[in-house]
Amino acid sequence: MKENKLKEIIEFGIERGWKANIVGDFTEARMDQVTGEYLAWFKFQELPEYSLSAVLFLFSHPFAKAVFGEEDHDAQWDDDGGTLPCLNCKKDAGYGADYCWQHHLQQAVISDSPIDYYFEYINEKKEN
Repeated sequence: MKENKLKEIIEFGIERGWKANIVGDFTEARMDQVTGEYLAWFKFQELPEYSLSAVLFLFSHPFAKAVFGEEDHDAQWDDDGGTLPCLNCKKDAGYGADYCWQHHLQQAVISDSPIDYYFEYINEKKEN
C-alpha cells in the first residue's frame, strides 16, 4: 500500500534530519478517501491531529536534501563520452544537477509514481 510506503519514506527523512515547518510529531500516512490525495498526519500534545499534503514535502528541497543527501552529484565520463554512475549516490549521473538531492528530486518529479521512486531509493540505501 502507498500509505505504508509513504510512512516509511517520511520516517526515513525524519531519521536523516528533515524537520517539517510545523509543530507536532508525525503519526501516520493516509490517503484521503474523497480526494485520493496522500496525507501525512501530525499530532501536537492534546490538540486534534492535523494533516499535511504529501506533495508539499515530497517535492520540497529540505525533504529531498534529507532523503537523498547533499553530496556533489559527480558525473564521470567513459571513454566513449557517455556518463558513468555518480560516485556518491551510485545513480546515473545524467545532466543538470549539481547535488545528488537535485538529481533524485528531478527523477521523482518525472517518474510515474514519486512515492515508488522515493521508496525504491530508500530500500536501496538500507541494503547498502
